[in-house]
Amino acid sequence: MSFLKKFGQRSRERAFTDRANREQDPDSVLADDDDRDPFSVNITGTLDLTIPDDESNNATTPTYDAQSPHLLPLNVDPPGTVHVAFEVTSAEVIKDQRSSYVLYTILVSSSSGVERLPTTVDRRYSDFEKLNSVLKKKHPHIMEDVSFPRKLLVGNFSSETIAHRSRSFEQYLSHVFSVYELRYSNELAAFFYLNDAKEGYSLLCSEQYLEAISLFEKCLPVCEKLYGGGHLRVVSLLHALVVCYHAIEKLNKAQKYAEVALKSTNDPVVDEPSIALIKLSIRLCWSLGKDKQDLEKRLQELKARKINVDNVPDLKDIVKLNTLV
Repeated sequence: MSFLKKFGQRSRERAFTDRANREQDPDSVLADDDDRDPFSVNITGTLDLTIPDDESNNATTPTYDAQSPHLLPLNVDPPGTVHVAFEVTSAEVIKDQRSSYVLYTILVSSSSGVERLPTTVDRRYSDFEKLNSVLKKKHPHIMEDVSFPRKLLVGNFSSETIAHRSRSFEQYLSHVFSVYELRYSNELAAFFYLNDAKEGYSLLCSEQYLEAISLFEKCLPVCEKLYGGGHLRVVSLLHALVVCYHAIEKLNKAQKYAEVALKSTNDPVVDEPSIALIKLSIRLCWSLGKDKQDLEKRLQELKARKINVDNVPDLKDIVKLNTLV
């Protein structure tokens, strides 16, 4: 059995109790890899919302400033109530015509009840290094005590180097994520998923819905693991998927994502995206022959509270103005 396969097995078998006993060595000198293609994204895992293709049917928004972490949007869990863990489960040496580098597979797991499928991201040293650099520049006082594995000119691919660096990356991400200002920063979001989300919204605006769906469904699981199902960034991705599936007349999938988004959006929070989602969900249920009485009642309750639901833009127009990326 090759070292990389053995290393992957050993990584998966490491217990969380073992990780708690590890100590970061600030003087460790670890290997570097080539600094090419930073933030290349490979995210796996999707919500369990699969619906057979043959079930398809033919028939100015408030914003949340992700840089203001004292604002808790929707029903996002307060800091410290949800445990998110990061584990390097495998490392693979990638060789091409020009150079070689190590690709680390990071398992993101959460205690928030969204563990339907494993969620992993693939990152290389240069990705971690860029994250560390931008965080140190933007949050110098917070980052001054955060250890990061240094570069090494030789011994790049030794088993000891890869194993040591893997543990260091686990501890680094855990440390960064434990700090509230860093946890909700755009920099950490970019490391995990945000670049793909931006591309997805661009594709949506240009009506390339299938390509946008592919990116949104890669972003959604990791975003949900990081922030919990009620965070506004998660709900925004759900809205985008509703719009995309509705546009290509996959109404069952659009309704399913809408149902998840509605459960994540709790009163008394009322905004234009939520109202637009209710109105679109009513139309979807009507087209699919599903019960829409609860949704209609919810809309009438909003009207009884003197909330103007008639002049709210369509969800598609709201999503196109998305500022959460």
